[in-house]
Parts: sequence; C-alpha cells; structure tokens
Amino acid sequence: MAVRSIIVSGGNGIGYTKEVDSSADYSSIANNTYFKDISLGVGGMILYKSNTGEILEIYGSLAGKQDLLVSGVNIKTINGASILGSGDVSTEFPQSKKIFVDSTYGIDATGRGSQVKPYLTPEFALSDTTNIGTFIGDTTNNSYTITNILNTSSISVGDFLYGTGLTTYNTRVIAKTLNSVTINYPATATGTGITVTTYTPYTLILSGNFIATSNWYKLGMWFDCGNSYITYGAFTLFDVNTEGYVPLWINGGYWNGSTASSKFISSLSKSIMPDIYVNIKDYKSLFTGYNIETGRATGRQSQNNIKCPNFVCVAGYVANMSDVWNTIWDGYCYGTLGGIISQAQNLVFTGLVETPSSVWSLATANCNMTVNGHIYGGLLMYSSHGTFNGDAYGVTNQLAGQTYSSPVVMNGSIKNMSGALTVDGCHVIINGGCHQSVVHTSGSLDIMRMAGQSYTQSGSNYPHAVFHHAGGEQASAIGGEHIGLSYINLNATNGWLTVLSGYYGNQLIIASGSTFVKKGGYMNAYISTLAGTLINHGYIKNLYRSGAITGKLINKGVIETWSDKGNDGADIYQPCIVVSTGTFIQDGGQLICPIGFPGTKSGLIRKTGTGKVIFKNQPLIKVANGLAPIEILGSSANGNISNFGCITNCADGFGLLNTFSDTSYNGTHYPIVDLVGGSLYEDPTNNIFDYTNSAYLH
Repeated sequence: MAVRSIIVSGGNGIGYTKEVDSSADYSSIANNTYFKDISLGVGGMILYKSNTGEILEIYGSLAGKQDLLVSGVNIKTINGASILGSGDVSTEFPQSKKIFVDSTYGIDATGRGSQVKPYLTPEFALSDTTNIGTFIGDTTNNSYTITNILNTSSISVGDFLYGTGLTTYNTRVIAKTLNSVTINYPATATGTGITVTTYTPYTLILSGNFIATSNWYKLGMWFDCGNSYITYGAFTLFDVNTEGYVPLWINGGYWNGSTASSKFISSLSKSIMPDIYVNIKDYKSLFTGYNIETGRATGRQSQNNIKCPNFVCVAGYVANMSDVWNTIWDGYCYGTLGGIISQAQNLVFTGLVETPSSVWSLATANCNMTVNGHIYGGLLMYSSHGTFNGDAYGVTNQLAGQTYSSPVVMNGSIKNMSGALTVDGCHVIINGGCHQSVVHTSGSLDIMRMAGQSYTQSGSNYPHAVFHHAGGEQASAIGGEHIGLSYINLNATNGWLTVLSGYYGNQLIIASGSTFVKKGGYMNAYISTLAGTLINHGYIKNLYRSGAITGKLINKGVIETWSDKGNDGADIYQPCIVVSTGTFIQDGGQLICPIGFPGTKSGLIRKTGTGKVIFKNQPLIKVANGLAPIEILGSSANGNISNFGCITNCADGFGLLNTFSDTSYNGTHYPIVDLVGGSLYEDPTNNIFDYTNSAYLH
C-alpha cells in the first residue's frame, strides 16, 4: 500500500496529483484532491475526495454528462409518452436481472441461466440463484443516502434493502457512489454501523410448458411466463413464507391447479405483506378454498393488482384479500363457492364476477370501492361506500354497516326477481331498477325504479326511503305491464317511505311510528293496518275492506273505494274506511265510492270509536245512489266529525251522515257534528242527517 505524489494533466481528460494502490490508501488522501486508484478497472480510475471526505467516481460522473434531453428528439418516448421528469415510469417489471428457463433445451446445472444456456426447471433455477447479501453503513433520519459503506461493488442499482432505520417495504437503491447509496424512501432513524440486507431482483423468463413440483415463491424472484403452460398439484404455488420486503411479480402464462389442494397465492400472518402484481393470460384450478388469499398479522398493508381475462375457480372461491391498502382487479372471474372478498381501503374492479346466483360474488368491508362491471351472484357490502357501475344478478344482496356519510351509488340495476335486498345502516342510491324485494332496517335508500314484489321496514333505527317510480315493470315472460310492488309493510320506529310515481299496490301495513307519503302515481290498496300515518297526494283506487284506522290518514288526492262484504260477524257489507281511535282528514281532493252493494247503507266511512273525521278545503265527496258517506256505529263513535264545507251527491233520502236504527247496528245513536262553511248537495231533498233519528248539530 502506498500514496505517491504525481502530477498528470489530462489523464482520461482530467488531471490528478496522487496515485494509490488500493482503497485502503484513501484515508491518507487529503480532502479536495483528485487521485488515481490503479487497482480499479484497466489502467486505474480517477477519483475525487470531496471537502467532506466522500469518494466520487470522477470519470464515471463527468464523462457520462450529456446535452439537454428533449423528449422525442434525442431521447425516445414510451407509447408516445415522455419519460422525462421526476417519478416512476410504470412497466411490466421493475429493473431486474434475468434468468432463462427452457423446458425443452435447458439443463439443470450450476452456473447456467443465460439465454444460450438456460436452466431446465424453475425449481433448480431458484435454488441455484443467490440474491441476498449484506453491507454495513450509516443512516441519517429523513436522509435518502446511506453513507460510510466500505465498498458498493456488490450492490446494484435496483436492489431492495432491509435494515434498522429503513422503510420496511419496497426500499430500493436508485443510485450509488463508491461508498454510499441513494434510496427511494428516506431513512426513518439515525444509526451508525447498521447492517443492511440486500435482495437483488431476478426475473425467471420461462419458455415451454412446466409441471411445478414445489413452492415457487422466493423473496425477490419474479416470473415472466410468456405463453408457457404451468400445471401444479396439491400445494400452494406461491406461498409467501417470509416477510414481504420485496413485491411479488407474476406475468403471463396459462395456469392450471390440478387438485382440490392446488392454491395459487397465499400471503398470510405476516407483519409486512408484499405487494402482489399478477398479469396472467388464463387461470383454472380445482382448489376448494380461496385461490388467492392475503391477510396480515400486524403492520403494513399491501397493494394487490390482479389482471386476468379468465380466472376460473371450478370448485372454490376466487379470492380473499384482507387488510390490504389497495386492490385493483381487472378481468372475468368465476367461483363456484364464492367470488371476491375485499377488505381493502380502496377497491377498483373492472370486468365481471360470476358465481351461482345463491352465493355472493363480491363482498366488501370497510372499503371505498369503484366497480365497473356486472356481478352475477350475491352482492355484500359492509361499511363500504363508492360507485357501482353495473348490474347485480344475485338472489341475495346485502348493503349494511353504520359508517360513512358517503353513499353506495349503484348506476345499474338489481336484476334478479328472486331473493331480497337487505339495507341496514348505510346510505344507498340505486339509479337503475330494483327488481328484488327489499328489507330495510336502518339507513337511507333512494331507488329510481322499485319493481320488487315487496318493501318492508323494521327495527328501531329510523329507516328512510324514496322511490321515484314504483312498480309498472315490464314482465318479459308474458309481455305488458305488471304491478311489481304489491306489498308494503312499514313497521319501524320513525320509519318513512315516500313514493313519487308509479303503479303499484295490494296490501299496505303502516305500523305506529311509521309514515307513508304517496306523492303521485296509482295504487290499488288494501290497508290492513293503519296505526301510523298515510298521506296521499295521488290516486288510490279500489280501496276496500281496510282495517280500522288507529293512526292518521290524510287524503289530499283521490281515494276511490268500493263497499265490500266484511268479516264482522254479521256477514254484512261494510264501508272500506273504518275510523276507530285514529283520524281521517279529507283535505281537499276527492273521496269517491262509485259502486255500492245491497245490504249496506254507507260506502265511504264507518266511524266505530272516538277518532276524528274531518272534511276541509272543499273536498268532493261522491257516493253511489242509495249510500250515505258516513256511518256512525256505536254510541262511543258520537262526535268528532268536522265538516268545513264539502260537495256530495248523496242519494235521495240520505244525508251526509246516517246513524242507522237497524238492530244489527246496535240501535239508535245520536251523532254530534261540527258544521263550518257551506255544503252543496246534488239532490236538494237531501239533508245532513237521515230522518230516522235525532242528532246534535253544532
């Protein structure tokens, strides 16, 4: 070892004043000095020791300088896009070294792997390749440079690093000098003499067809399979058995799992989950579980990026990707037992998920999702929000979870007419049609076209719903219109339903605390229970044999009734609106009974208890000839009838109110009526009351 003084001008284009035999002499060189190390390269290399003592490769640094780069002029573009500027350029694989494997011309022997001397099998190539090393250096918190490395000759640009004070995943070398390396993430702590592990990435380039015999996963080893066919047996082909400091890349290939135990990728119970990038041409497996499964123990969440035009799981599930940061899935996938579970912070799915209609195709939890495609199977979204741009065809669909103020927006339809959609605790907007029955227990629901057979509210968590159009869906099997929505059951605490238009109806149940606002449209209805509130602004036709009103019915639109034979013990015909302890308010609008049956004397309202009947704002009251509008039944029903002006066409001899003396109606009663404003009768011989009994008129 020696340091010699020498003056050389223009050596390799640069002058220097010292010459050394090896790197052991560097410490004897003064700062700010150009010198030559004769042990490097052919004829030596000129170096520079800076004012901080850092050793720089002068020839490599200066000789490599070039003119200003102009995109598309003196530097190429990638698919027309500039590669100038900061940041990464996405490619199929990051920078890596190549190992060639050929199932026809390869030989499994140590030292092979070149394009002209390929390996025969991936298993031998993996075992014959050492891609792990170590070095010692110093870190400074928030610095991108690891310094005081004895020699960086064994470190390659592109190597992944792991060590104390470094980000624990995807930390890479992006530049180096003789004694330092620059990394892509800043150090997280300051340390001296830190041992750093290096992982040099290699890509196995496969040619031919292969039958895998063991786990192909090795940290830092990637696969570019081209058009190769790969078959594997009763094991997990990529079993992540180490912490995921380095991402996993799999590109190309046609993959076939031949047994019920042939699992594709498993990354479970690791503190550091690797990012997984899969871009393959075809996948089929007989595996009975999750063909791709990820789930961490603690620590870092990963990113999964899966692309495959045909991912078919003949006997199992597609994937369960839990505790990941981002999941991006592109392509068609099928699972006999189930589709994709995603507990990612963000999910982007483009394509189609198919399962049997009775099992779920897509299940999300705590997820911000964007789905661009159709779901042929059940849809389960828990504590999730985002946009669904497609249709769902499954029997069972559930949207649940008390979380985000942001909604689940479906810009398609729920197509399957069997089964049910459950909405529990989230905000859902369906901008297409819902062909399924709906069970709604909490949260809000906004449906553009409700064509399911029934809608039910229940529970104590204030469900609210708006149907822009109800029923009236085309029945493809028989042609023409069918009612669709035929059963509405509002049985929730402070539940609320508003229907804006449509043609629907049959049975209506409104329990105490529930409200139904009918803004428009056409409804056939049998109201079996009205303990809550019904507000009608539209048209209710053929209202018949309804249960007693113990809540409130406010009619601002049109109700057309018909008296029918009831089941009141006497087997007689009865009016269709029965007011018990509740309130009936005819607020303008019309109340009509065009058809009356013999044996009944009233076609509209029977008052049986202490409730109220109020006519106001000049409603039109029309009854069939021979029928009176109101029947008072029982002494407890007297009073609480307010007439603020109405128009009737009661038949001759019948007034607004008929008390009836028939013994079948429990004798003579004396109604009390508040008459405010004028009334107009179609027949001038009519009076407010019949002449059979007396009444009090206020």
